[in-house]
Amino acid sequence: MTPKYLYHYTSIEALALILSTKTIRFNSLNQVDDLTEGQSKDLKSIGNYFFISSWTDKEEESLPFWNMYTPKMKGVRIKMPADPFYTFPIVTSPKYGLKTDIIESIVPQNETFTQTHFVIPTHNNFLTHVDYTDDDEKLFPTLAIINGDDSKIEMNKFGKYKSSHWSFQSEWRFILKILPITSKDPLNNNPANSNILSDAIFSMLKGDVLPFSDYFVRINDEKFKQMEILLGPRHEKADEIIVRSLINNYNPKVELKISEFHRKIK
Repeated sequence: MTPKYLYHYTSIEALALILSTKTIRFNSLNQVDDLTEGQSKDLKSIGNYFFISSWTDKEEESLPFWNMYTPKMKGVRIKMPADPFYTFPIVTSPKYGLKTDIIESIVPQNETFTQTHFVIPTHNNFLTHVDYTDDDEKLFPTLAIINGDDSKIEMNKFGKYKSSHWSFQSEWRFILKILPITSKDPLNNNPANSNILSDAIFSMLKGDVLPFSDYFVRINDEKFKQMEILLGPRHEKADEIIVRSLINNYNPKVELKISEFHRKIK
């Protein structure tokens, strides 16, 4: 069951960007803390095309999280509703390699299909709870199914598994799959057969590079007002002044709280 709220530990600098831009940054899987993520058995560059924002459902403060994800435990923990983004109706058609449909997505239509990249519409399944496992078939799956005209890439098998060593995180992650469109599929020179998804998958298989290394998604204004911020255990007065100033300038509805570990750890 999806939790009502999620929590994200980060720096005050990152908080400033979130508040000032009203966006959440998604990083590619090749930039996350587990260096074994972003790898599959057959597609070495697949992690470049999966962009995630990592959160936890643990309401209780975590000293390991403060230590791992905030500088010297002086950062913040952000609390947000588990559905913090706007959703947009995406009109799909065979020219995109998809059946004619209307799909809800957190990325608007004009950003979904561009000249340089293709954001795969989310079908409302962009938020997933990470499954912790020691099964190498899940951690390092085979994604390409080669079968003539029925060949495909099973991207839904990727990005939602981590080693059981990380189970303490109880991670929920938002996932966007973003493919480059920089190479044309030679099998689709016939305009009648050509579609954007086919060219995007061909570009991905070639290892083409996207024109960006992170992606920003806008926060829903109403959910933005429901944000809560918790100051880290080792914050100093200057940190509190900075955070309060950011709140006053960008999100006066925010409730600011102090870590229960403040002045209790060295």
